[in-house]
Amino acid sequence: MNMCLDLAQRAWGNVSPNPYVGSVIVKDGEIISSGYHRGPGLAHAELDAINNAKVSVKGSTLYCNLEPCCHTNKRTPPCAQRIVKEGIKRVVICNLDPNPHVAGKGVQILKDAGIEVETGILKEKGLVLNEVFFKHIQEESPFVHLKWAQTLDGKIAAKDSTSKWITSDRSRALVHRERISHDAILVGASTLRVDNPSLTAREDGNVVKRIKRIVVASKDDFDHDLKFFSDDYKDDSILALPEGQTSNSDVETIFCKTTAHGKVDLNDLLAKLYEKEIYSIYVEGGQGILTQFLKQKLFDRVSVFMAPKIVGEGASPLGYIGINSMKEALCLENPKVELLGDNIYITSRGSKCSLD
Repeated sequence: MNMCLDLAQRAWGNVSPNPYVGSVIVKDGEIISSGYHRGPGLAHAELDAINNAKVSVKGSTLYCNLEPCCHTNKRTPPCAQRIVKEGIKRVVICNLDPNPHVAGKGVQILKDAGIEVETGILKEKGLVLNEVFFKHIQEESPFVHLKWAQTLDGKIAAKDSTSKWITSDRSRALVHRERISHDAILVGASTLRVDNPSLTAREDGNVVKRIKRIVVASKDDFDHDLKFFSDDYKDDSILALPEGQTSNSDVETIFCKTTAHGKVDLNDLLAKLYEKEIYSIYVEGGQGILTQFLKQKLFDRVSVFMAPKIVGEGASPLGYIGINSMKEALCLENPKVELLGDNIYITSRGSKCSLD
């Protein structure tokens, strides 16, 4: 199953809105084939593995990290029926598919055909790999991933507002890998004005995937020479403004319900982005927008990159999020800590529970 999960990640950033899936076929104690889902419209992992086999798969065991599909209202043929047809005798699965068109039906087809089925193998690892897919299928809302880089004393910028660069090249390379796995990057108006960021997914300086770029603002009073409005990727830009505002820029603009403070209502924004088939959002700041997502508990993962630098006065990543005591602190789940040279990377799944 670990091999299935590793295979699935070969398609990193290329499968949305589908899940990451890998498959391995074993016969007489030997691996005879493997495969993975490469992207929408292409063969699912199970069929890829079956098609890659150089010998008969009859009587074999098929491993896959997601329940084989069984429905036909899609561009690719169903997997469960093909597994039955090929005479595979055993199927081992990591996670059941939450898609209501599958949701146990694939397993039932296999069992009805006399195939032995085992589920739940490395279940937690599978849930993390496909957390975006599980979120948007089960809740019909985008997966929200909050990220910031900070100094050892908890600052995202120095007193003069400079923030380049807090972290190392290695940390920034991981940021771009995380960007690649999302449908969109989102920042607030101040970040756009101060940093004039490209908001693109790059490797070795080259854009490797076009993703949506979202800026949330109270009004369109920007210099439209900023990259967001004028570079080669301006067609990927989305400006989110409160209802009643106007925009004279050329980029796509969406108007959202307004909060009592005249800002974009984030719940309405997420709903509108989901309608646009944006299923995962990488929120990179600044302080105002990160604070609002945390304050409203509208997040699914938090990633923090920390460098061994101290600046004293400067901007903090967050403002007041409505918490007054440690007892009320937001409790994140399943933290992962990794050393990236002299930088520290911490990522945790969000939780709506408190320390109570």
